[in-house]
Amino acid sequence: MEFIRTFAELGKDDSAIAGGKGASLGEMTGVGFPVPPGFVVLAEAFERFLEETDLNVEIDSILHKVNHKEIHTVEKASEEIPEVMEGEVLVAPMTTPDYLPAMKRATAFVTDEGGITCHAAIVARELKKPCIIGTKIATKVLKDGDLVEVDANTGTVKIIKRARE
Repeated sequence: MEFIRTFAELGKDDSAIAGGKGASLGEMTGVGFPVPPGFVVLAEAFERFLEETDLNVEIDSILHKVNHKEIHTVEKASEEIPEVMEGEVLVAPMTTPDYLPAMKRATAFVTDEGGITCHAAIVARELKKPCIIGTKIATKVLKDGDLVEVDANTGTVKIIKRARE
């Protein structure tokens, strides 16, 4: 499986595998235009990344809700897809196995419900991630974009900075 190609290995017919910009840089290199040396990460590498991180499952789930005749569903999907990236604290009423792809990418979990044997707690122990369960109010108090600090040793979630509304 090929994941990268140098500009010198690309041409105008490679836009399907390298994107339009990559193919253009390859074409310019090929005709002698002064282009700094470089490479392109191929589409196949990105697709493999999506599969190995289960992002494709979450993105497909978001896209299945889109009705092309209702523009607000397209706009909502456009907002939701970037939110599935790594580094977020997962805040939910409770978790189920459907949450596992997101839990793998999250830095910590905070739930409204649950005890020491709930799904979130078990997965947190397996993945060695901080988890605070049974808050009763996390989904009401915490908003998308809030910068928070999760301290599982003390069982606290501190809001560092509120997201703009």
